[in-house]
Amino acid sequence: MEKRDADGNLVGLTQDGLWHQRGEKEPFTGVVAGHYKNGHMESRREYKNGVQIGTETHWYNNGQKKWEIEYKDGEMVSHRQWDVDGNEQK
Repeated sequence: MEKRDADGNLVGLTQDGLWHQRGEKEPFTGVVAGHYKNGHMESRREYKNGVQIGTETHWYNNGQKKWEIEYKDGEMVSHRQWDVDGNEQK
């Protein structure tokens, strides 16, 4: 995934722009997921028309949830985090 401005130039994470699948001209719509070598899910995030939406979740390699970030219209609206034993961190 890469973030591009309206002119198609690559921009940084905190700059305005839309997310694209590397090498594609159209903004990305879909789910991006990663897995650890042991098969456990590492991360999952969703995009619609190049904007991150919904819940981004990351897990520890033991399968325990690590953190969740809720997005609305590309903006973070909430964040939760857990330790490796499953205890929510405040």
